[in-house]
Amino acid sequence: MFVDYLIPILAGILGLVLLCVPQQFVVVLVVALGIFLILSGFYILFKLLPLSDDTFYKVNIYVRGGLSIILGALCIFLPIKMGVAIWTTLCIVLGIFALLAAVSEILTIIKLKEQNIPVKQYVTEMAGMIITAIVLFLLPKFGNILLRIAGGVILVTAIILAINVKKNAPIVEEDAEVVDEE
Repeated sequence: MFVDYLIPILAGILGLVLLCVPQQFVVVLVVALGIFLILSGFYILFKLLPLSDDTFYKVNIYVRGGLSIILGALCIFLPIKMGVAIWTTLCIVLGIFALLAAVSEILTIIKLKEQNIPVKQYVTEMAGMIITAIVLFLLPKFGNILLRIAGGVILVTAIILAINVKKNAPIVEEDAEVVDEE
């Protein structure tokens, strides 16, 4: 029964954190983004590099993977050490990187299509990079507002989820014993 409430509870906690302490959440989010960028960089270097022997493709993959690892390391260490100015700069740099990665992804898609390799996953990744860039460009100016709105939405969603879990809980039937009172 508790497991059914786990997602609403976690969503509620996330919503409250976003509502109450958005700045600290941003630091955690940036560090998590840094970890993702580092892992993504290694994935790009080790999984995408062998897909083509084209020199331009390989240079593109080396640059994208290497920049991803470097920016990931910056995301992990700078927010912990620096203040708001570096945060704004980091968002802009990461936004530019996301746009450049989307352009690089287009070039990758073209090269992979030429070799008849399925590209649906890479198209999705490209769209995600563009959305990420837009969010990163908006964060320095509207970050607290966006995070508080997201926190409120997540909190309301968590409450609705908890209500639905309660409403849809299975009815527990137990065997009843009938006792004659004679």
